[in-house]
Amino acid sequence: MPISLVSQYESKPAVLVNLIVQLQHILLDHFGEAFKPYQLEQVHGTIIGIETILMDGQHFSKWCMENEGKAKPINTELLRDFFREKMSSFLMKIGGYQQEVDYGFRSRGTIPFERSFSIQSNRAVINGWPIMKIGESARYSDALVNLRNQFKSINLCHKWNIDGYQDNDFFLVLGKIEQKTTDHERLRISCEHIRRYLAEHETYFNISSDSLSLVEYEYPELPRDTTKILNIRKVDWSKILSR
Repeated sequence: MPISLVSQYESKPAVLVNLIVQLQHILLDHFGEAFKPYQLEQVHGTIIGIETILMDGQHFSKWCMENEGKAKPINTELLRDFFREKMSSFLMKIGGYQQEVDYGFRSRGTIPFERSFSIQSNRAVINGWPIMKIGESARYSDALVNLRNQFKSINLCHKWNIDGYQDNDFFLVLGKIEQKTTDHERLRISCEHIRRYLAEHETYFNISSDSLSLVEYEYPELPRDTTKILNIRKVDWSKILSR
């Protein structure tokens, strides 16, 4: 089964739990039974997917192959050492982005107010970005994309680093909206409502070694009953990639 490194799976800080619950309630108010909320435990943000392709007895990063058309075999020894070291923590911010303010960055060409919530296909998604606190102020940080790029030394690529884009987004899926919901004006109004809510309810939490989970999954939504949590510091990579 595929493997991913994720954050905020199962255990979450209370502030993030409260935000997820509040937004799921808003979505239920807007869409009723058409909105299918994820279980709180399964809501997560992916740091990097470790999906692989086996060729000539060696494992290659699926996303290096698909995004770059070339790849070197994954260095399992360096991968093991990477997870045994304690990662430096950084602060994540969801919400608090006003429509009229220039925060000095865009996400896929879009201002953070608009990217803070979106409906992608049928998925309700919230987005956050790392920040660096300086006294009473805070500024945008590249901490997440820098972490993702560290895996390049192990010959792992991040799925969304493609066509020159460097992905610094931390997105969490709150649930799915049934495809039969085709009222585009209703969708637009719902997005605007939630974006305004997020703009007034900023939420901070840390991404650190303690918040990470290495998961082996059957479904990318990571339902708890079909997802296995691996020991991030003791996993035998040569064996796990060969399953």
